[in-house]
Amino acid sequence: MQNAKINESSRLAVHVQKSMQRYLRKYYSRIKSKGVKQAPFYVLLGAQMPAILIETSFISNPRECKRLNSTAYQDRMSEAIVKGIREYIKDTNPTALMKKNPNPVSNRYGG
Repeated sequence: MQNAKINESSRLAVHVQKSMQRYLRKYYSRIKSKGVKQAPFYVLLGAQMPAILIETSFISNPRECKRLNSTAYQDRMSEAIVKGIREYIKDTNPTALMKKNPNPVSNRYGG
């Protein structure tokens, strides 16, 4: 069971990482990929579902630190992460994100 969670976490991480890199490159130069790494991060131990730790930028890098202070960068980073999660969900369960009909077929009395 633990291996299955590790494999699914890796798949999720790849989707999110690729999405972040692809999306942010549209707006910023020098976007580099550090790839996906595996390690027994304490904050992820015991998770019962796929779990990842995302490093969005490094405050020790002046350019990245400046970006982190920008709400536009924060919004774009958040959007990229959400896109990656959605791609993972579509990949693992294609019908999970289908919209349900908010108006089910009404009964024959027009109700």
